[in-house]
Amino acid sequence: MAAISLPTQRGARERFTSKLRYFYTLTKPEVNMLILMSTSAGYYLAPRGNFRVAGLVNTLWARYW
Repeated sequence: MAAISLPTQRGARERFTSKLRYFYTLTKPEVNMLILMSTSAGYYLAPRGNFRVAGLVNTLWARYW
């Protein structure tokens, strides 16, 4: 009778964390870009008088980091 090898707890955990790492790597740049775009749109559409590019750059820099 052939032995059936069941995945160990450690092996399953490593595969799961590896998949999570790949998922994070694949999605984080897109999410950050969407956040920066919505922040830019909100800054532009807010009724604050004249549009200041330096203020937008400062806001985006602070939001991204």
